[in-house]
Amino acid sequence: GFEQKASVSGKFRGTVSNLICDEMEVRTGRDTYVKAKGTIVGLPDPDSTIYDLEAETIQTSYQDYKSMQLGELLENLPIPEMVGKLGKINMTAHFAGLIKNFDASAILKTQIGDIDVVGSSINNGKTTTYYADIVSDKFDVGYLLNQKFINTAGISAKAEVKGTDLNTMEANLTASLKDLNVKGINYDSVYIEGGMLNKEVTAQLTIKDNDVNLNAYSEFYIGDKKTLYVDADITNADLYKLNLYKFADSTTSISGKMIADIQNLDLNHLSGNLRIEDLLFRIQDTNAFAIKNFNAQMSSYGDENNIITIYSDLIDFYMEGKYSFETIGQDIAWIVKRYIPDFNFNKTQETTPNKDILDYNYQIKSDLTYNVVLKNPKPIFALFAPSLTLSNNTTLKGYINPYQKITLHANTNKFDAGGINIDNIELDARAKGDILNVLVNTSKFQLTDSLSLKNLSLDVFTDNKKLDFSFKFSDNLTQNRTSGNLNFKSFLTENNIQGEFENSELEIYGRHIKINNENILSYNGNKLAILNLSLNRLKESIVINGIASQSSEDKMEVDFKNVDLQFLNPFLKDVDVEVAGKINRNITFQSLFAKPFFTSNLIIDSLSINNNLLGFTELNVSNNLNFDEFMVDVRVLYKGNEGIQNTPLAIRGFIYPESKKNNFNLNLSLQNFNLKVIDKFISSFASEPQGFISGDNIKIRGTFKQPDIRGELICKDGALKINMINTKYFFTDTMKIDNNKFILDNFLLTDAQNNKLNIVGTITHDKFEDFYLNLQANAEKIKILNTNASSDQMYYGQAYASAQASILGDLSTLDIFVKAKTEKGTKLVIPISSKTSVSNNSFIKFTSLNNTLKDSTVQLAKTPQKDMNLNVRVDLEVTPDAIISIPMNFSQIGGSLLASGKGDLKIDINNKGDFNMYGLVNIDNGTFGMSIINLIDKTFVLEEGGTIQFNGNPTNAYIDVAAVYKTKASLAPILGDKYSKQVDVNSVILLSGNLMNPLPKFDIKLPNTDQQTVDELFMHIDRNDEKQMIEQTVSLLLSRQFYTSVVENNTQSSTNLSSSAFGLAFGQMAGIVTNMITFVDVGVNYTPGTEAVSDQFDVNLSKSIGKWEIEFNSVFGGKTQQQAQATSSFIGDIKAEYKFTDAFRFKVFNKSNANDFTKYNVSPYTQGLGITYKKEYESFADIFKSKKQRSKVLK
Repeated sequence: GFEQKASVSGKFRGTVSNLICDEMEVRTGRDTYVKAKGTIVGLPDPDSTIYDLEAETIQTSYQDYKSMQLGELLENLPIPEMVGKLGKINMTAHFAGLIKNFDASAILKTQIGDIDVVGSSINNGKTTTYYADIVSDKFDVGYLLNQKFINTAGISAKAEVKGTDLNTMEANLTASLKDLNVKGINYDSVYIEGGMLNKEVTAQLTIKDNDVNLNAYSEFYIGDKKTLYVDADITNADLYKLNLYKFADSTTSISGKMIADIQNLDLNHLSGNLRIEDLLFRIQDTNAFAIKNFNAQMSSYGDENNIITIYSDLIDFYMEGKYSFETIGQDIAWIVKRYIPDFNFNKTQETTPNKDILDYNYQIKSDLTYNVVLKNPKPIFALFAPSLTLSNNTTLKGYINPYQKITLHANTNKFDAGGINIDNIELDARAKGDILNVLVNTSKFQLTDSLSLKNLSLDVFTDNKKLDFSFKFSDNLTQNRTSGNLNFKSFLTENNIQGEFENSELEIYGRHIKINNENILSYNGNKLAILNLSLNRLKESIVINGIASQSSEDKMEVDFKNVDLQFLNPFLKDVDVEVAGKINRNITFQSLFAKPFFTSNLIIDSLSINNNLLGFTELNVSNNLNFDEFMVDVRVLYKGNEGIQNTPLAIRGFIYPESKKNNFNLNLSLQNFNLKVIDKFISSFASEPQGFISGDNIKIRGTFKQPDIRGELICKDGALKINMINTKYFFTDTMKIDNNKFILDNFLLTDAQNNKLNIVGTITHDKFEDFYLNLQANAEKIKILNTNASSDQMYYGQAYASAQASILGDLSTLDIFVKAKTEKGTKLVIPISSKTSVSNNSFIKFTSLNNTLKDSTVQLAKTPQKDMNLNVRVDLEVTPDAIISIPMNFSQIGGSLLASGKGDLKIDINNKGDFNMYGLVNIDNGTFGMSIINLIDKTFVLEEGGTIQFNGNPTNAYIDVAAVYKTKASLAPILGDKYSKQVDVNSVILLSGNLMNPLPKFDIKLPNTDQQTVDELFMHIDRNDEKQMIEQTVSLLLSRQFYTSVVENNTQSSTNLSSSAFGLAFGQMAGIVTNMITFVDVGVNYTPGTEAVSDQFDVNLSKSIGKWEIEFNSVFGGKTQQQAQATSSFIGDIKAEYKFTDAFRFKVFNKSNANDFTKYNVSPYTQGLGITYKKEYESFADIFKSKKQRSKVLK
């Protein structure tokens, strides 16, 4: 019955069948109050009674309602708990009509929004149909449904319900949500249409928004065998704007179609299928993947036998056996509690529900096998764990059965997590009875770029009361091996886990470390205690003792004894640093599990960096006074050979890591800090640093992101060699540091000859990034090149210049302008060789300036990789002080051009590969030396007026010079005896054409001879005949006389394109030498060289003097570089014979063994003498016949 106490007051009048209430007030509970009025006509028959009631005020709450004793009827009225979130409810309402035919309205005001409701009902005699309109401008749906990501929404809904029995009920619903706010995003229009007929509920959901379009249809049958069908399409859902996915960016979107057809929703006999089609997911701009097909099928057979099969582009999954989704969850939960230790030691009886207590008698109900293939896991990890990577075709398989036999076998080729890479992982887990054994093998465990563990094996034995493991690894090297054998055993109680390492050792890059056996480790959920854990190597040790916890009273101490810092070097390879020294003393930690405090009083004996001794080092750092204040006192003490001690480095002050305004209050002092320490850091562009840096009281303030450093650096006896130009510069000067600016005020550099270079300007930065240079340099006859000949340099020599330069820009755009002139002492050598083909001759190597900069520029800060726009403009004044030398070496033939002049050149260079030179150099003087097989060695003088013209690409420069050799010669060999008087004769070589391959042309001039004689001479010598001009030039150089050809020489000039124009011309000259030397018979054959061997000359000389016959054969060149260095290329074969008679001779010889493989590794020559006799016979038998017998035969 109704037992709720209430206070009722009111004014009533009329009869029971016609009752009028002028005013009524009801108070009950804590919050409930009703004030109403109205009329009731027709009682006591409720079905025919007409009500006209108006509630001016109804105040109540869900808590008040639940506390009332309203009788069985109202107490069983199902009002959900979420109604309680409405808070106190204020309502006005009106009801008019019969119970089955009425009109009603209500206005509800709640703490989460207001709702207007208009309702009615119509009864046709058999059934009653109810109608309702619900409207709210703003209602917090998320709070009502306990979904924090959903906020307020405007609601408009219409409902129609026919009947009250679920078996026969018919219903329709249309609703729209306006300005629905989900995770801070407003949806313009959300439409819902629903209905119910024959126990089947249908629903249509439509969302139309700029950032998502969703259309979903569902059917849900609520009969005895419940079924569900869902068909949903989603198009271009912008997950970034919808704020649904934390890893999304502005390009993340999803589209696709899902169809679910579940024929049985019973968790024990679940059956049906789920299909996803054409799912396209795009994330972080470039990462996109599509699932063309995802099909999941569920079926059951027999007594609780179920099968789940999934086939898709990403994953294949198969599970079969006796199980239900309810029991399989219980089984897995029991397996975890049975075999995985629970490290939550802070539980109490009150906080541990009985359901969490392990039931050792529990029987696993599931009996199943499973097999999983992650065919393409990348999209899965991209969605849910972007920092993880797993290789394709990763497999997992195993089984669970009631006999407590559990297996899991997993295999994958690669796993990456946060920079840690693991290769070829095999996992095998087996549980039977009381023990779970997990064995993991990998081929490589990459911790850092310089540290990896190979052939790793982890063998774990565990139950809920113990955890034992063996951890082994080895790279199997014979030297500098890295290996380990760690064995840990432990047991668990309700309060803690306690264990120890036994028979454990490590070897790190060949350094053997042993872990002692007498150690204890204990953890109780709040404190980690370590007792006597030591790592020992020879006389070195690290010992750990103490307690780590949240309490400042607990301390953990790490003691170092003679620990050699060299063990760090393998880990420092990436930063190109090597350290050495011995660490001693200790570090003490407090409150490690809360706000850690520590005190370091370490010392390092003989600290060295990159093989440069710094000295005795004290490292005193602590924050034991205040958690966020670290006191720093670091000093390096160095004692020289003379016993004088200084402090190369000292840092004192405080660091405030938690501060947002100021992290540093440090003072840095340097005293003769050795610059050799920076050698490896600058090795990409410089070497041989020397000298010292000092600075007193350099202030370091500011934040970690923006340090404020102020002070002066004094450089003393400093020097640095720039590798690319092989030039060393010296400096003793001061550099200022002013916050984000390095200031150079006439910073002075000098070369070895004490020539000076002054630099003025600033280098600014933003947080040691975005460097900006504004520098001016002024040099006076400074050395800018000092290189020697080598196989990888196409030019070399020494160069001096006076210049003014400006460097302006940042590391993205840098402009360099130089105005310079060459100075005395400059000599640039550019060799030309026969090994370089005419088409590919590039004795000046124009490399990519971008690559050069990468190799020769110090990275002042770690900036993002981006292309630098570098532009260099040079205005160069070429003076006669500069000499250019062009050796032209072709084995036994060579030429050497030595020239100087003046002119102006403009040079434009950028890092995009453009290199252009413009201008003209006028040759004032110089020489051209020419040598042929050591028989001709003459020096020509360059005539004034020659030029080298640059019109862009330096390889296309044009040369035009003339070289003259002056001599005296008679014209008689050409014009007759009346011209026997010697006259001045100039032999001229004209060099013109491409500087890479100039074409030689030969000419003869008679500077002091009358024109008539000159004309007559050149009527006999054709100046246009190249062969004749070469013949005459060689004759004049060799014998100082003109040459008259007696025998036509068919010397052919090779057209082998592997020789340059010089090689071809010199080859002709060598061939002509045969007709030049008259006292012997000479034969010369020229073969151009190749990449493997040098040019080759075959020379044959023969002469008969009385009864002596002398013959000389030799080959010059034609050798590899090794052969040329090993044997002489001049001495050949010599043979001399003395003829007593035509048949009887005396012979001596010297013969080369170079081509006789039987005499390898013996003397290079064989000498000998002997007597020869020559006689001819008709047959072999005649040798044994007497002279008389032979005569008879002849007769």
